[in-house]
Amino acid sequence: MTDIAAEYYEQLAAVCQMYLPTSSREHIHKAYVFARQAHEGQTRASGEPYITHPLTVARYIAELYLDETSIIAAILHDVVEDTPVSAEAVEECFGKDVRHLVAGVTHLAGVNQLEDIANFFNSAASDVRVVLIKLFDRLHNLQTLEHLPPYKQRAKALETMRIYVPLAAKLGIWNLKTELETLIFTFIDPASYEFICLGIENSAAIHEPRLQVIANNIQKLLRNKGIPSAIRIKRRSPYSVYQSAAKNALESHNFSRAFRLIIQVDSIAQCYLALGYIHQHYSHLGGSLADFIGNPKDTFYRSLHTTIFVPDYSPVDIRIRTYELDRLSEFGIVARLQFSNGEEVKQLKDATWLPELTKLYSESETVNRFIDTIFHDVLEKQITVFTPRGKEITLPRGSTALDFAYHVHTHIGHECRGAVVNGKPTHLYCELSDGDHVEIIRGRQNDGPLFEWMDDTLGYATTDRAKRKIREWFKRQETRLLIRRGQEVLREERHRLNVDVTSHTLTRDFQLEDVKTLNILIGGGMLPINEVALALLRHVSDLFARSDTPYSQVVDCRGQVGLLKGVNGREVRLASCCHPEVDSDVIAHERNGRVIAHRSTCPRVIQVKKIENLIKMEWVKLNEVPSVVYILLEAYNQGSLIRDLSIPIAEIGVSIVEMDMLNTDRNLILRLKLELTNEQQLISVIHRLALLQNVISVRRLTFEEAKNWRKNLSFYEENRSVG
Repeated sequence: MTDIAAEYYEQLAAVCQMYLPTSSREHIHKAYVFARQAHEGQTRASGEPYITHPLTVARYIAELYLDETSIIAAILHDVVEDTPVSAEAVEECFGKDVRHLVAGVTHLAGVNQLEDIANFFNSAASDVRVVLIKLFDRLHNLQTLEHLPPYKQRAKALETMRIYVPLAAKLGIWNLKTELETLIFTFIDPASYEFICLGIENSAAIHEPRLQVIANNIQKLLRNKGIPSAIRIKRRSPYSVYQSAAKNALESHNFSRAFRLIIQVDSIAQCYLALGYIHQHYSHLGGSLADFIGNPKDTFYRSLHTTIFVPDYSPVDIRIRTYELDRLSEFGIVARLQFSNGEEVKQLKDATWLPELTKLYSESETVNRFIDTIFHDVLEKQITVFTPRGKEITLPRGSTALDFAYHVHTHIGHECRGAVVNGKPTHLYCELSDGDHVEIIRGRQNDGPLFEWMDDTLGYATTDRAKRKIREWFKRQETRLLIRRGQEVLREERHRLNVDVTSHTLTRDFQLEDVKTLNILIGGGMLPINEVALALLRHVSDLFARSDTPYSQVVDCRGQVGLLKGVNGREVRLASCCHPEVDSDVIAHERNGRVIAHRSTCPRVIQVKKIENLIKMEWVKLNEVPSVVYILLEAYNQGSLIRDLSIPIAEIGVSIVEMDMLNTDRNLILRLKLELTNEQQLISVIHRLALLQNVISVRRLTFEEAKNWRKNLSFYEENRSVG
């Protein structure tokens, strides 16, 4: 009878023999015997002995040439969780390091999933090998996922996409990230996966021979310039193609861009020389040049990017890097760990964010906040910005100037009152872009944060670090000051939203002990003003009215139902030539009194000579048909006022459908009729407008007040000071 477990172990031993000394291999064999005895009688969903799983994970670790401790921990990673073996027994036989690694990947008994994830990240903070074992554990689980029920397959796939794919990317292990994404793709959208794989294969037969000719020509060009090189054709992964394909337009995707040339040279200087010679010989696509050697996009990826035009052929994407940088770009932190011992691993400085997790874990108020911070601040894609002295600061994509200030130093964040980005003054909720140079304008020493910064609808702070530091500052204030501030904020919010709800009612809504507690929570920012506003609006029965904007209901070629904004009340029809689908980018062509919606890429649209006959169309979801609400706004009559009002309203996704205005002796009073879809948009609009420089006050109007707003201005003047 075949000993399956022994076969799996022999595969592992063969890899270990290639680089580990005899003593290390003996320790690994001891771990195999220990784990096999512990898992005796256990089987996987596939029917194979359970020991085959940890042995496979250990082989993956060994194939990366990692140390014996990593391999032993991989073999033992499930013994504490799934067998009677204790953590103490593991330490007694294999040492403290192995115990720590095993504990880091072990699911804790009696805790929920969030606490389990928090334990994993907290353990990973002190040893990156915890992450590697967990990643390859998940890889093998995905490889054998077909043996689980469909609902478990999808749940595991989505969990992997949310946690482990960005984690692999953060560590720069792009080959593992790609493999995980590909496996996930087969379970979450198998039809698209098959379609793309077929498209890449069919396209390869056409494009790879031509690309090889181009590669040979470039290699010859560089050789003549004294730069020896190696060039390979690399296919993009199916999931990468899927991400770049236009939404709902996969069938029309051009697979010629599913291939790129990777050029390897001996030195960084030769990378730049090679780029220059290639650009001398071939024209290149504007905006395609990116220097991720001089300005790295993350800790490990280093490469020059360009896209060249080759006569009588499609654009060709090119990556240029050294042999060492190519290995680093593919394997990330693993390239630093290979052939390292345990102490060198612990002193590894490339993943500086890992040790910070311990501090983050201790500072987080709850497990939920710790996990939120991990997902948003740590695993989110990053941008690199610069201080005035040129120091690099890495922030999550979507970070603002205020986030930058708090990242530099807590006191700078508290005292921050303005920002200069790339030499231009800007507001603190300005979203930063990769490569920005940021200077912070500070107020007086010992100034504190502004209360508005805690309002999520305004978008001042997006990182958990900044939000946490702001909350902590307000918590430290005296109770009487918090109560007074809470009363002021609540009074102002009632006025802006035009809602007469007592504090006692809100106290019951939030199930709090008394009004004092309500005011303390609001004043200290522990009860976000956005939640207070939503609670107030729930007491308004006639908040919105149905919009009178005409919509046309259409059914596309797939049977999907959608709504398109009508044109002058006329019906809109979908074109039969290009078959636009719901949510695709469409443009309407008005001809002979009919309005026909085409795909924006349809040749019939492109050939239209009278641009004024083309109308940009917008899709509206069936469950998000806009409603109408009115607001009244008073402002100083400045030349740019209307523009300043329109920008934040448009950014929130709200439309101004009507505007009435009245000039008084000093100011301008406007009644705005807005189209929006939910209470959150109304709150965001009012909060954003209230912060504009020339706005004096802003307030929601009831529909009765909106009809008679000019007559009621005297009442408005009497009550304006409340806001």
